[in-house]
Amino acid sequence: MTTSAYTVPVSNFHHELGRYHVRRHVTAAWRHHEQTLFKVIVAAVPSQRDTWVTRLLTLIEGYEITHLEWLGAVPSSKATKGLEEQTEKIGFLKELGAARLVLPDLPLAGWSISRGG
Repeated sequence: MTTSAYTVPVSNFHHELGRYHVRRHVTAAWRHHEQTLFKVIVAAVPSQRDTWVTRLLTLIEGYEITHLEWLGAVPSSKATKGLEEQTEKIGFLKELGAARLVLPDLPLAGWSISRGG
């Protein structure tokens, strides 16, 4: 019996298919987590919800983006300007009353940093 030295190249198809499925599951999990978080927040602030939505969807004067887009934006830098921007965001959220929220059912699974031990 003889063996051939010829090898068939392994297709990258299965690897890419696996990556696609992982990406799809991660995206679905992220959406589920965001929806759960949204439901918890809505339950905690039913009377303020309309005010919050209006304020969050209002354009920031001179920037042509909404407050919601601004809150979700990554800081422009790690320097003082970026820190000032983050401080402004915290101030805006405090104005909305976010600091007074009590969210005992907040789903934090997956968001904590585990420490090796």
